[in-house]
Amino acid sequence: MANVIDLKKELYNALQDSSEIVSYNAKLRDKYEKQEKKINRERGRWDRDRKKWSKKLGEANTEIQKLRTHDLELIDEARRLQIENANKDISLAKSKAENDIKSKKIRSLEFMIKILEGKLSSAQKDVISIQSDSLKKETEIASLKSKIAELENIKSELEEAKPRDYVLSKVNVLECLKSETILKPIVGGDDEKNITKTDNISLGVLISVNILYVEKIWIKLKKPMVIY
Repeated sequence: MANVIDLKKELYNALQDSSEIVSYNAKLRDKYEKQEKKINRERGRWDRDRKKWSKKLGEANTEIQKLRTHDLELIDEARRLQIENANKDISLAKSKAENDIKSKKIRSLEFMIKILEGKLSSAQKDVISIQSDSLKKETEIASLKSKIAELENIKSELEEAKPRDYVLSKVNVLECLKSETILKPIVGGDDEKNITKTDNISLGVLISVNILYVEKIWIKLKKPMVIY
């Protein structure tokens, strides 16, 4: 009888323990489920965060790639600008050198123009002087022609008034005088007037000397002729 009671007690205790175990298992299961839900929520949040950060990381990588591409473009542009600036500097240096050369040529041409203008002015003065001399010489030539005509008249008068031999001798003298009068001042030179300048003796002086000489001869010829 005592054994039965002990068995009942043990069975009761076992049932109590089993009930406690079931209750504890239920609590553990509930706690586990809550913990699992919490973990699942955390995992979901982590997944969302991971996806969000992955997206941001992808966007960042894309932006980084864009920045790298832009950097490369900037580097290429900088190199291009450096080359362009270098070419511009070279072109400017060439232009400056060409401008310096042109400036020197312009100054040289201006100097040559001044020289040529001076020569032109001198030539114009020479032309004016030559024209003046030409007019003067034309006057002298006209005077010579007049004197020659006068000598021709004297010759004619002598031929009419004197015997033949005497006349011929005087005529020869007059011919010589006329030749000297013509040849001394007019020997060649200017193309248009055929006039030359004698050494240190002007044409007017020669004319005056010849005229005086002729006048002296003419005075002698007017004296009475003595025939032997």
